[in-house]
Amino acid sequence: MFRAIVFAAVLAGVAAGLFATAVQSARVIPLIHEAETYEQASGGHHEADDQAKEKAWAPEGWLERTTYTVIANVLAAVAFALLLAVPALAFTLSNP
Repeated sequence: MFRAIVFAAVLAGVAAGLFATAVQSARVIPLIHEAETYEQASGGHHEADDQAKEKAWAPEGWLERTTYTVIANVLAAVAFALLLAVPALAFTLSNP
């Protein structure tokens, strides 16, 4: 029973994470690209010159950005689904 609840939570989390990634790809990532374009045109962040001489890390292309987005969304959704599954498991175990 425990395995079935955890499996259902993980499956629901993966599905929710993939859906969230699809929505973010359509709605949020274009805004991020536009903001990065403005940031690069203005010369980037204005931090102390002696601290920020190195170039900040950024994803190389759309594949790397999308991969990290999928991983983060799926992990967050699985964690949230497991948090929701704990009360269900506790209720099931307390009422035989």
